[in-house]
Amino acid sequence: MRQLVFIILTVIIFQEVSAQKINWSPELSIRGKAKMKRLLKMDSSSFSAVIAQYKTFGDPDANIQEFTLPDMNFGEEYTIQANDQNLESLVELGGQVYALFINTDTEKSQVIANARLASNSAAKLTSIGSIDYKRANHKGTFDFVESQDYSKLLVIEYPPYEKYNMEKFRLTMYNDSLDELWATEIKLPYLDQEFKIVGIKWTSMEMSFY
Repeated sequence: MRQLVFIILTVIIFQEVSAQKINWSPELSIRGKAKMKRLLKMDSSSFSAVIAQYKTFGDPDANIQEFTLPDMNFGEEYTIQANDQNLESLVELGGQVYALFINTDTEKSQVIANARLASNSAAKLTSIGSIDYKRANHKGTFDFVESQDYSKLLVIEYPPYEKYNMEKFRLTMYNDSLDELWATEIKLPYLDQEFKIVGIKWTSMEMSFY
């Protein structure tokens, strides 16, 4: 299996350099989903990483490993299975790693997004969004965006595609305890078939789409 090498350098005032080498697997890739980033968080004191553990059959497991800096001491490690409640992504908020899941409730005709602490498989699921749908082949989907300081999570709900209706979507902001801060629904003056959002940037003053 191809291995990638990640090197962290610590530069001391006397220009001495020490290095610690870690062999990592390829990025965690689950069928039908985007690859998950390797680094969940990195600051001056620690970082946490996602290590993919591939198996002969089925989706890989995600091992979350934590290290302290600059001494590179190994800290906590825990595993979450990709097929556990349909894992979609892993994010770090307020110093804790959360697992995000997307599931379909066929009885209610809804796509539902939930979150829980990744380190505790028995932790309570917190609902962070739902999308109603009418046709099973057009259900809509979610996107998740972390703030740069790991203090907030933006959940974007993309409703089912409607060719001749205007583009619309819902935004909900959560703090690092997954408490809702605000929510808004936006409808743009463009037909759904002619418009696609490829990026979102927000500040305390404004939000822009491109």
